Amino acid sequence: ESQLIDNPPQADVYMTGSDQGWGPVADGTYDSAYFLSFAKGRKVSYATSFDHTKITNELQEYYKKWLSSYDYISAREDNVVQILSNIGIDAEQVIDPTLMLDAMNWDKIVKPIKHKDYILVYQLHSDNRLNEYAQKVAAKTGKKIIRVSPLLHQIIRLGKFVWCPEVGAFLSYIKNAACVITDSFHGTAFSINFNVPFVDVFHNEINPRIMSILKLTGLTNRVLTDDQNVDLALEKIDFTQANAALVKERERCNKILASMIEGN
Repeated sequence: ESQLIDNPPQADVYMTGSDQGWGPVADGTYDSAYFLSFAKGRKVSYATSFDHTKITNELQEYYKKWLSSYDYISAREDNVVQILSNIGIDAEQVIDPTLMLDAMNWDKIVKPIKHKDYILVYQLHSDNRLNEYAQKVAAKTGKKIIRVSPLLHQIIRLGKFVWCPEVGAFLSYIKNAACVITDSFHGTAFSINFNVPFVDVFHNEINPRIMSILKLTGLTNRVLTDDQNVDLALEKIDFTQANAALVKERERCNKILASMIEGN
């Protein structure tokens, strides 16, 4: 932060963007640089997120101190909008930047992969429940499991391991899967965008980030509640409502983005 304060980048608009930008850093502390403490100009936020369902009084004061200096705030999740509202910070919910582009746009960078007829596991948390469910689905369907991850230690987990595929290949693994089994927000978001069947397996508790996009697209039934319900992964999904919701949200959020940048 001190280097940014001493030599701030020069810009007309400074923007905080997206995924958990206002959460703690690796050591559990908070860095005010992510709240644009160094910026000398217009400060805005597009789809910023944090991993909280509630915040302490101390953290409330921290957020109020730094976010009060923003000219416009939008957040990715409905619960973030509510938490900020509770401490007197106005925010509007918008969709994740990855959803601002439709599947046709993402198709432009999708790269071919050699694998076919597989179940894709994209797992962030160490949770054997997800592994066991994926194994049940694979056993019933006879399909192989492919696991993608940037974390090399996942090589010991269930499935054929693909380490850190480039973006085009990563998207292709999602797009061409028979089903995606995941605990990831972006695993969920890209599955919806590509209209690929998916199941969300939550780690310990409800994930507010994932639930927010599922509510927005009318797909909350894709959360695994019965670990024996293998048929959930085999169901065809009618994405009509989800696609219509995203078209509407893209139009709305593009206007918000333009307005906050232009200062209207």
